[in-house]
This record gives sequence, C-alpha cells and structure tokens, in this order.
Amino acid sequence: MYAFVSNEYQTIVYTLGQLEFLRDIYTYPTYCKVSTIAEAKQFIAKCNRKIFNAPINQYGKESDASYITVQYFIDGKNIYVNINTSKFGFIKFSTLPSNVKQDASYDLIKLKICNVALNDDLITHHCIAISNIMNIVDSFMNVELIIPDISVYLALTKYNGKNYAIKNTQKLISCRMGNTFYTIK
Repeated sequence: MYAFVSNEYQTIVYTLGQLEFLRDIYTYPTYCKVSTIAEAKQFIAKCNRKIFNAPINQYGKESDASYITVQYFIDGKNIYVNINTSKFGFIKFSTLPSNVKQDASYDLIKLKICNVALNDDLITHHCIAISNIMNIVDSFMNVELIIPDISVYLALTKYNGKNYAIKNTQKLISCRMGNTFYTIK
C-alpha cells in the first residue's frame, strides 16, 4: 500500500500499477510505502499541497532548450495548427504536402491541413491529426505538443493495444531525433 500526493490529487494506492499510473499523469508526485491506512493518512497530511489547476507537463522539458509549441484544432474536415516558434527562432516550412496551406510570421506559423475528415470526439482521430502534424515538422526539432485532454495523452504514452493509428503515432514520435513534450489544456 502507498500514500500518494501530487499537486492535483492525493489518495491511498493499493497496487504498484496504480501508483505508476498516477505518477505518470499528475505533476510533482510524492509517495511513500506504508503498512496501515493511518500511516498513509499521516503521510498525506504531512505532504498536503494546495490544489491548483495547472497544465500537466511531461517531465524532462528543459526551460532553456529550444523548442516549438504546437497546438491543433479539428473542425471535421480540416486540421488547424498553430506553431509558436518564439523559443526556437524564425522558421518556415519549404516543402509541404499539396493539401497544406501555410501562413508564417516571425514567431507564429499557421497551418491548415485540408480535406482530412476527422471527428474531434475520437482519440484515434486526434492521433491521426498528430501524425499529420509530426510528418510536417522536422524530426530534429524539440516539440511541445498541446493536446486537448488526458485521454489523448494516455493514448500517446501508455497505450499497449493494437489500434494502428495510435501505435503508428507512438512510433512516429518515438523515432524522432528531437524530444516531444506534452501539455494538456
């Protein structure tokens, strides 16, 4: 049994698998192996934190590293992508697929990936959108990927099933030379 405390959540955990899951999705976790519920409650009271709504970030993102921030939106037949380059420098994509339109300024690139029919409510379709985006971005760039909810994050980082779209996106991200960080909005 474990006592678990993070910025967003505190609980008593009964298995190591549950503890690993909680460690992966909550920010700044701390935990302690305990033998009784009373001992767990003491640890939680001792490590109590103010609860706040902060985005979940994947650990390892260095504040001084150069990276681009990618945020996307699905409207049903197009994917809209905003790429903030203020932490990387001025870039413009020179070779794009024929269905991608680009508007670039000093620190923002706007892309419209046309004629991709996706449903915003499906996790698999978010993975397809991310695959389309990551195929445009050079593999050496560090990317902060802003994703809409925890389900997409878990699909990208923890999914072990057979869904081709999710597995393909996981492989695409893991084979990049640059790092990929996640922020959940």
